[in-house]
Amino acid sequence: DTAALSLALRFPDDVFPELTYGRVLALVRLGRDREASQAAQQAVDAFPEVRRYLMRERVRRPELSPFGITPGGKDQAWLYREHMRDVWLEESTAMALLKKTRPR
Repeated sequence: DTAALSLALRFPDDVFPELTYGRVLALVRLGRDREASQAAQQAVDAFPEVRRYLMRERVRRPELSPFGITPGGKDQAWLYREHMRDVWLEESTAMALLKKTRPR
């Protein structure tokens, strides 16, 4: 978690949710609740579709383009969810934090 946090902090404006949402997970796991809350707000503001896709029990796979993903789009959110939702579900504190964090 310390290494993941260090990596995420080096790229604060990254266009992929892996670092932005990964920072939230790392901070929660390290018990740094205040920072995790701030990071969650930043992640949700930057990638609101990711939050929506993580929170849902089931989601329909959006159409995926052979040319890549849409930054901030449903395709990106779906791909992140496919790879990371199990990890988020294992961290009930992180999921609760996402649930109460709304996009501004």
